[in-house]
Amino acid sequence: MTERPGAAARLLDAAALVLVAGGGVLYARAHAGMKSIAASQIHVATIDAPNLVRWNHYRTTSNAGLALVAAGVVVGIVSYLRARRAPDAVTPPA
Repeated sequence: MTERPGAAARLLDAAALVLVAGGGVLYARAHAGMKSIAASQIHVATIDAPNLVRWNHYRTTSNAGLALVAAGVVVGIVSYLRARRAPDAVTPPA
């Protein structure tokens, strides 16, 4: 690729980076929260137990983080494919 990437390509790359980084931060935060719950004293788990509610919150946060990472990877792949296809669309004059 000899041309500089356009604004749309840079925006897609930035979006992919933000999604992957944000998802990674959410996932790491959920992991730390789950680890703190696991390190605390074990009590009998009931439906309304505070640790069970926190665990479910962290699990949801973890799933959201993984979904953001997956979306970022998809956006990155789309950006790569668009950048790869762009030079082929223009045929050089003979």
